[in-house]
Amino acid sequence: MRTLRIHNFIRLLSAVLIFCIAAAPSLPQDKEDSNPPQAGEDVEISVRTEGPVPEIVHAGEPFTWSIVIRWYGGLEGIDPQFEKTPEFEGVKILTPSTTLRTGSENNRRYAEKIFSYNLMAESQGEAVLGSAAIRYSPGEDKADSYLTTSPTVVEIHPPLFSLSKFLGGLIRNPLFQGFVILLLIIGLSVTLILRNRSKKAMSNKTPVEEKKPCEEALENAHRFRVDGKTGDFVKMLEKAARLALSERFPEENPTHVEGYLDCLEGSQRNVLIRFLQNCEEVKYTPVHPSPDLLNRMEDDVKRLLKTE
Repeated sequence: MRTLRIHNFIRLLSAVLIFCIAAAPSLPQDKEDSNPPQAGEDVEISVRTEGPVPEIVHAGEPFTWSIVIRWYGGLEGIDPQFEKTPEFEGVKILTPSTTLRTGSENNRRYAEKIFSYNLMAESQGEAVLGSAAIRYSPGEDKADSYLTTSPTVVEIHPPLFSLSKFLGGLIRNPLFQGFVILLLIIGLSVTLILRNRSKKAMSNKTPVEEKKPCEEALENAHRFRVDGKTGDFVKMLEKAARLALSERFPEENPTHVEGYLDCLEGSQRNVLIRFLQNCEEVKYTPVHPSPDLLNRMEDDVKRLLKTE
């Protein structure tokens, strides 16, 4: 009886353990690549050329041409190298470069080794980008294998027009340099001739007669009238009359224009009297003077400028 109980207990304990193991969550595991390289996996390798880039090549403009080796399997064990580098005809190498990259395609990982050349053709025509031989080792116990590329013929179009290059070539041209020097000599000669003629013409010109102070004062008075400044107009007319009379009677030196009344006779005296009366009227009248009155005042000053 006792033995039966022990067996039942052992069975119960085993059932509990089996249930716990089945119900327990699976332990996290390290993520692996969906297609890890397998030992002894066959290598699938290919080679192709890309370019030129840009597709249309012009003389004097750089372009890129590349050799691309892609392989699947044994990504880290294969190192393609040139057995024979490509030869180039009609172009020169500016800068070569080598790039190694990896990627995936259709859930398969691959590696690529890219040999790129930055090239440039100096003249129009055809350029030949020669064939190349690439050596690689498919495995430790396998002999080296080889890949080859076919030559690529590129049509070189005429050079693109460049203003800076055109001007640079033009400046370096001896004929153009001589033409520029000739133009400079002609231009300098013409300038000197015109300058001498201008000097002679200036020397032959009669000097411009300077305006008298009274005439300038009369012109300023007219500008004040146009601007609507009647007070300044009257003051400038009085100044013009005083300057005109001071030229005619230099021995007199009155402070105001009315001091010249005793110097004038006949119609000139009457003109001055009328002018002074009009000045007083314009100064103190509350209304704007008529155009006829202002015209008459200007005419009176002009009469005083003349000697009878």
